[in-house]
Amino acid sequence: MFALAGLLAVPLLLGVPFVLRDTIVWQQMNVLLLVGTVSFVLAVLLHASASFSPASALLFLVLGVGVGLAAELSALRWGLPLFGDYSYNPALRPQLMGLPLFIPLAWFVLAYLPLVLLRRLAVGGRHKLLRRLTKTLLCSLYLTAVDLALDPLAISIGAWTWSESGGYLGVPASNFVGWFLVGIVIYGVFFAVEPDRTEAPAPALDALIVGLIGALGLLALLAVGAHVRHWLPIVLSVAVLAPYFGYWYRTRDRSSS
Repeated sequence: MFALAGLLAVPLLLGVPFVLRDTIVWQQMNVLLLVGTVSFVLAVLLHASASFSPASALLFLVLGVGVGLAAELSALRWGLPLFGDYSYNPALRPQLMGLPLFIPLAWFVLAYLPLVLLRRLAVGGRHKLLRRLTKTLLCSLYLTAVDLALDPLAISIGAWTWSESGGYLGVPASNFVGWFLVGIVIYGVFFAVEPDRTEAPAPALDALIVGLIGALGLLALLAVGAHVRHWLPIVLSVAVLAPYFGYWYRTRDRSSS
């Protein structure tokens, strides 16, 4: 538990400058961003190994990084209109073919939490296919909702730009379609392979990762308030994501409390 808390504390602490600084100079922030992302990845792997299984943790890592990498490169290098026409700030380093290397890792960590929040979802009864389909759709919705705040924030601090401004604070609607489709692939494959698990073998670890990632989310919303200066991303993010945390809280295992 202490290792997990320590690893999650790193991105939480390193995220503070993104709230406090008026201007983000990426040449000064790249190391913090990379260290924070790697710490986050290790924390998720540690939790997934204990809470699901080492094999499940590895599978989700491959899916999150692999599908995220393929989706990004298909848009950046091959012109497929999965998200829209965008480009990353060249000051974000290191990069591979215009893609900052922390981005595929970020897909993995951003996609993980709904697996924990919806662990006890038992819709469909004995119909495993219906249950897996429902979880796939709900997890994909969660992942897409994360970008309601992430994309406006990233635009405001110059992490990436869109060639054509969209209707949602400069973000095109196609971007959210792309996020949802990426989620469908990641979760669809994972739930097709992963055995149904409704019990939490380590409820204290679940509470820890939910609490610390929730704190990171609040920090991100503070950054949105500081840089985007618009209420809409905050309201929409809370409206969509809060029920997931509420469901986890209501159904969580209280045996460790």
